[in-house]
Amino acid sequence: MGGTVGIDESGLLSVLAEWLPARRWFAGKGHRITTMRVAARTPVCDGGDHVVLAVEIDGRAWQIYQVPLLVSPESGPGLIARIDGVYVHDGLAREEVVTALVSSAGGAVLNPAGTGPEPAPQWRRGPAGTGPCRILDVEQSNTSVVLGGGVLVKFFRLLSPGINPDIEVHAGLAEAGCADVGELLGWVNGGWTDPASGQTVFGHLAMIQEFFPGSIDGWDLARQRVAAGEDFAHESFELGATTARVHRDLAAAFGTVPVEEAALRAMSRRLHARLSAAGEVVEGVHALEPDLHAHLDRVADLPTLTVQRVHGDFHLGQALRTPLGWKILDFEGEPGGELDSRRVLDHPMRDVAGMLRSYTYAAWQGGGNSEAAIIWGEACREAFLAGYASAGDIDPADHEVLLTAYTIDKAAYEAVYEQRNRPDWVQIPLTALREIATG
Repeated sequence: MGGTVGIDESGLLSVLAEWLPARRWFAGKGHRITTMRVAARTPVCDGGDHVVLAVEIDGRAWQIYQVPLLVSPESGPGLIARIDGVYVHDGLAREEVVTALVSSAGGAVLNPAGTGPEPAPQWRRGPAGTGPCRILDVEQSNTSVVLGGGVLVKFFRLLSPGINPDIEVHAGLAEAGCADVGELLGWVNGGWTDPASGQTVFGHLAMIQEFFPGSIDGWDLARQRVAAGEDFAHESFELGATTARVHRDLAAAFGTVPVEEAALRAMSRRLHARLSAAGEVVEGVHALEPDLHAHLDRVADLPTLTVQRVHGDFHLGQALRTPLGWKILDFEGEPGGELDSRRVLDHPMRDVAGMLRSYTYAAWQGGGNSEAAIIWGEACREAFLAGYASAGDIDPADHEVLLTAYTIDKAAYEAVYEQRNRPDWVQIPLTALREIATG
């Protein structure tokens, strides 16, 4: 079958070590690759190998990446380099590799350890045909491919052993009868050699779900609307209602846990610590700290709260406007985080605060923060909150203290990010923090 077996491995790894850091999904940006080795390699088609790379960062920590490769005598889409007289391509840019990884049917085994180390597609409904595939041109930490027109395959680039939270949540929501997410059609199991222990570990390589043609993500749609001076309140109301239903279904699928007084005090301390850390990086945050800390003090005095599984990284880009209404995407959490940290229970107001901040960013980016854009953003936020209250068991108005605290936490995080990456944008979160501090 050819593939990478005939290529000098040291030369191949050297090329990949130069190629990898420029990928959008590489989690080690700003750090140095000190070692790279092949953690798994399985032939999947003529010239194509499923490859898993173990990458040591700064000589301290290992990251595991899924990088299928296609070797061909001719150059084509996804070209990485020419090595030993042949062309090496990113396999996830090539139809023959993608279809080979998902086209066979398994028995819907959720635990990836149950199917062995080789890539093993598992279908709840399917499998899909081998129609044309198209890589979605979006900035994200994974690679998404539309297969045959009606199926979306999301390949996880940064791998972790165990059950992927995105698949776990979609499976749970399916059991709960949730209609506000894309249907989970299947997933791909696999394994690789853990570089630290030398043992074989197992994890999910991809998630296969329903694709919605003719859709647009909420971030692009919102920016288009504010730039054109068009109303977005109706869609925001519907998005709020959709979010509330998803939170309700998450609680039904995974349960809820009460948070007592001691845990609330610990939560308050964590919020204070993150704000103080942001103040050390961003002078504008530091100047507002006394008033912002006063708001966070109120969290410790709250009565018992109930926490549950939430989205955890919720913003307009995680909501898809489809011909069937809003669908919520990407319950994976932070891909670079440990699996346990991506399953931490939280209050639904965490997601609500994230979405409210996203409307502010849309107003700045799409409308230049003009007076009209500011009014547009306020209308969207009010509509979202009203929609949320109309459809769920929780009214955000009853959780003003927590919503304000989470908004401070989110905006402080944004301020640090903008200061380090886009300093011209740091005024976006600072404006929000200033309004809370002086309000």
